[in-house]
Amino acid sequence: NMVGEWALPEEMVDNLPPSNNCILGHVIHRLIESSLPSQVESTVPELPSFVIKGCVLGKTFSGKTTALKSLEKSFPIQALSVDTLVQEAIQAFHNNEKISGALQKVAEEKALPVRQESSKENQASTNTRKTPKAEEVVASDRSSELTVRAQLGAKSEKLLKKGKSISDTLLVSIMIPIYKGWVLDGFPMTLNQAKLLEEALTGCNRNLIELEGKKSQISTLAVDHTTSREVPLPTSALDFVMLLDISDNSSLNRMNDIMAEAFSSETPHEDINQRVAAKNQDVDEDQNLRDQIQHRIVGFLDNWPLLEQWFTEPENILIKINADIDKQSLCQKVKETFMTEIMKKENKVKKKLKEKEAEEKEEVSPTEATSPLPPPPEPEKEKEVHGQRERSKTPAAKGKPASGSPRGKSPGGKVPVKKSPADSTDVSPAPVVPPPPKPGSEEWVYVNEPISEEIRSFLVPYWKLIENSYINSIKTVLRHLREGQHTVIAYLYDIRTDFQQFLRRPDHKQDFVSQWQADFNSLPDDLWDDEETKAELHQRVNDLRDRLWDICDAHRGEAEQECLDIINESWLQDVIGIAMNHFFSLMQAELNRFQDTKRLLQDYYRGMECKIPTDDTKRFTRVPLVQLDSKDILEFQLRIPLVRQRPSSPESSLSKPKTKAILKGKIDYSLENIELNFEADEKMVMDTWQQSSLAISHMVAAEIHQRLMEEEKENQTADAKEKPPQVAANKKVKKEPPKKKKDKKGKGKSPPMAETTPVIVTAEEAEEMEIKNKLRLRIKEEHLAALQFEEIAAQFRLELIKVKTLAFLEELVTKAVEVYKLMEKWLGERYLNEMSSVEKLTEVARCHIETSTKIQNALYLDQEDFCINSDIKVFPDLSPPIRPPPVEREENGTLTIERLGNLRDQFLEIAPKGRKSNYYEKSTK
Repeated sequence: NMVGEWALPEEMVDNLPPSNNCILGHVIHRLIESSLPSQVESTVPELPSFVIKGCVLGKTFSGKTTALKSLEKSFPIQALSVDTLVQEAIQAFHNNEKISGALQKVAEEKALPVRQESSKENQASTNTRKTPKAEEVVASDRSSELTVRAQLGAKSEKLLKKGKSISDTLLVSIMIPIYKGWVLDGFPMTLNQAKLLEEALTGCNRNLIELEGKKSQISTLAVDHTTSREVPLPTSALDFVMLLDISDNSSLNRMNDIMAEAFSSETPHEDINQRVAAKNQDVDEDQNLRDQIQHRIVGFLDNWPLLEQWFTEPENILIKINADIDKQSLCQKVKETFMTEIMKKENKVKKKLKEKEAEEKEEVSPTEATSPLPPPPEPEKEKEVHGQRERSKTPAAKGKPASGSPRGKSPGGKVPVKKSPADSTDVSPAPVVPPPPKPGSEEWVYVNEPISEEIRSFLVPYWKLIENSYINSIKTVLRHLREGQHTVIAYLYDIRTDFQQFLRRPDHKQDFVSQWQADFNSLPDDLWDDEETKAELHQRVNDLRDRLWDICDAHRGEAEQECLDIINESWLQDVIGIAMNHFFSLMQAELNRFQDTKRLLQDYYRGMECKIPTDDTKRFTRVPLVQLDSKDILEFQLRIPLVRQRPSSPESSLSKPKTKAILKGKIDYSLENIELNFEADEKMVMDTWQQSSLAISHMVAAEIHQRLMEEEKENQTADAKEKPPQVAANKKVKKEPPKKKKDKKGKGKSPPMAETTPVIVTAEEAEEMEIKNKLRLRIKEEHLAALQFEEIAAQFRLELIKVKTLAFLEELVTKAVEVYKLMEKWLGERYLNEMSSVEKLTEVARCHIETSTKIQNALYLDQEDFCINSDIKVFPDLSPPIRPPPVEREENGTLTIERLGNLRDQFLEIAPKGRKSNYYEKSTK
């Protein structure tokens, strides 16, 4: 469809994509139409009916039966209830309703679907018992004499006695009305019942219509726009559907009111036993109603969405009425709605009748215009016969020059003009006639000659095989291309991350820096100010710098070699080769489609000409694929030709320098090999495209040449038949050598009657030959036009594949080159950063040498970063000096702490126990 990734590029915007091949679409449509006849027929009646048909739906106690009873009183319609009709059918069975012999056959036809269903239901039981009993035979004879209603009642009673529910098919058969106007009460209740009811009333199944629509869309590669196989959806079997909408609470309230009213109005019974029995029966019915009403409401709500969609799909026939009102208002509203629907039905029927009358008048008018034309007079008839005889002579005389003219190459109506150059007198006075229609246009009348059943049975599956093979091949190749793109993206991401990890691999520069720092700090203090010592330290710094630079250079060389290994890896060539094979497979799919379509068209048109299909022994054209490995394989071992993927030599590329947009600037010699390989791949793509395009052109030219050769042979045989009468009479003369033919030709000219006899005898044959020649010419024009149209489309798709292939390969190589350049950029930036970090390290070292200070914080050289780690110290800090003892000065006669301490010592010496002496005690007394 040429959207998204396959949108037309800028260089192909002017060349619009080819439209649909209408001739091929007509051929495929005709073949499929003949092999798969339509199963859906229009069920629209010839004369519309005024009979009104409808149904009233709603929840339990919504007022359906009450409203229909009021309608029956006001309008001549019949209200049909499921329960009532089933009971009547069962009662008819009990009453043994029989039909007369004249109506028995009609009844059997009506009961046929029901009998089929019953046969399916009883199939299991009939398999178990092989010999039927005499009672069953008598019962079957008895049932055949009953009416349809009685038979349906018998089946219903049989199911009810077994405790089973009546099937939808049986219910619909019972519900099919025979009245002129009717309204169904609460039916259909499910979607299946609605489908069966519509099928029973209209005889049309929507599932078959959907299958017919799908069958019309079988062919996706070629579509016939002139014919439409869309079967219109039939109108609904019902004229209206009324929904009495009521809430759940209102429905429950009405149930309670009805039960209370029935309880209060019960009639007195004479016998007490009857009164008790009636009371018990009423209680049981009320209890059953209470138990079932909720289930009925839930069942209606579950089925209503599907029913609502069904009644609004072809045409909206659903009418919703609010039933939460009193009984009289509801009946009046239903009557008004019913009257409106009757008026709509009458207007619709009158409109259809008027349209049908107008169509009948249009059909009669052209017949009346053509019928009164008088027949031509007899002289004109003689002139016409004489003109036909002269025309019969002209093709025989013009067979040889016409065969050599290239009239088959230009389909469109130029051939008849070139066919009569001698009759210039007849052509000159002719008025200006519009050009004849071209094959495939809307005005062109397709050739629909009969084709044998064998050819049809072969061409239809052959086209399906062509279509499925083409579509599956395209889908498979496009899926592989998308997967390949994801693989390329993942691979390029992996090589980027792997190269980054390779660049950050561990080195030993930090070991040398730590060793140098330890040696520098271990220098004695008395040598820090010595000039010779400083010069020695500067030399050590230079040696450290050179050693670190050597490590950086070694790592750079290893990284460059790793980058070159990644660039020169065969991955890119393998990916390009696989992608080229995928695109070559697309070209092969286009070639296969064209070759198979050419064969199909050839067999189709030869079949219309009643010719035997040619046995084309020529092998199909194969597009060579790229050989991905270097193994030597013999040609006879290959089903598909292989081409080696060989890049051009460097000398040839240097002799013819080209600036590629891929490299975007100056050519890097590390990426030069990629450019050379891309040029070789580009040349291979162009060669393959040219080979495929020429193969298609040669096939079309060969087909045209074959047509011309066949036409020459047919003209020669026609000339040989029309020359002498003896040759036409005697079939053995054709097998004689040409010399005898010449003698007979000379003998045929001598008698005068030889010229008149073939004209009189072959007058009708000449007309037939002229008709056949015209038909053959139209078949040829149509065939060659379809083939040339398919050629244009195939050439356009091949060119689009070529453009997309080159763009895909260029984008792939561009992505790879961008990644490779990014890797080289990372490598160069890392090398410069490492060199810069070494320079910063030497500057810090020289600064400490000149200032005669040790480097206490650790110097850290991590990959391409240099820093001084303040958290790590190489040697501990110096211990602080001892603090001198404090000295207290005496101020204002205050004793110092030292004197107080001396005083205390003296007191202790005098009184160690802290007591007074006896001398002082006595003196005090």
